[in-house]
Amino acid sequence: RQEICNLRHTDYRDGYLFVIRDKVSGDSDMAFIKIRITPELEEIRRRALKLDDTASPFLIHRKPNRERREWMEGKPHWTYVNPQYLSKAFELARDAARDKNGHTRYAQLTAAQRPTFHEIRGLGARLYRSRGIAESAIQALMTHANQRTTQIYLERGREALTNEDYLTVSAPLSVRELLGPKG
Repeated sequence: RQEICNLRHTDYRDGYLFVIRDKVSGDSDMAFIKIRITPELEEIRRRALKLDDTASPFLIHRKPNRERREWMEGKPHWTYVNPQYLSKAFELARDAARDKNGHTRYAQLTAAQRPTFHEIRGLGARLYRSRGIAESAIQALMTHANQRTTQIYLERGREALTNEDYLTVSAPLSVRELLGPKG
């Protein structure tokens, strides 16, 4: 969510979207990717630009209904969409989605069973794999430094993680040892 909200118009250039995964940018070169924009995505981008006359440096943005100081403080721009707002807007759109018969698409599912914004990543990974895309390419697209992380997205989907999914590590130092002699 954070990277989606932080994408700027300047990150789109020469037919690519340049993305830095803030979460892992200090850990891996995998955090720096450029994604080729397909003609279909370019058309969606152009249509979205025509619909919106709000001057914003961000690709994903919104004009707030009301401008309250406490909502604006800490934002990089008054049109910036907070990640929490993006998730909530996704939930509202998901819950309003209807099937071809006009029925609410997810009404039969409990709130916990309904897909979240974050689950788009896992779904996308599984769809790419089903189309024959190499797992190394999926790993790069997801900016996972570790292939094991990609495997969890590919194999688990919405299933709960099991004990076997976790890497066992040790943290043998006591708090006193971590603080040192003056602690």
